[in-house]
Amino acid sequence: MKRLTIIQTFACTALCCGMSAQTIDLAGRWKFQIDRNDRGETEQWYVNHKFDDSIDLPGSMPQRLKGDDISVNTQWVGSLYDSSYFFNPYMERYRKPGKDMKLSFFLTPDKHYVGVAWYQRIININKVDKQSAYTLYLERPHIAWVRATAS
Repeated sequence: MKRLTIIQTFACTALCCGMSAQTIDLAGRWKFQIDRNDRGETEQWYVNHKFDDSIDLPGSMPQRLKGDDISVNTQWVGSLYDSSYFFNPYMERYRKPGKDMKLSFFLTPDKHYVGVAWYQRIININKVDKQSAYTLYLERPHIAWVRATAS
């Protein structure tokens, strides 16, 4: 039996792995770690790192409530500016950090993060055919490390 460790660093999510006549669905719980200081590659997290968190895939970080709480100071990639949100006394309670924090803009998530994040999943392949080609399909990874070990 081969043990396959997949470690990735990317902004979105991984979906599935396909192999010749067999498909292994990689949906489910993955180990997860936000890498705010982009140290993972230098520190070789892909070799041996204890991930502190987990995430259910498929799904995005905001969808799974991973990242930072939003605030009036959140640096959005794109936005529409409505000065009434910032200056209207009625909107004041929605500008305060905490559970009442709300934004008046369309489709704003509850969490926000832009940067490196790592995802890890170990899968077991019971019967490995050395003559077969194996294909791993991932959705928008920036980098992927795959390590196979016999056990």
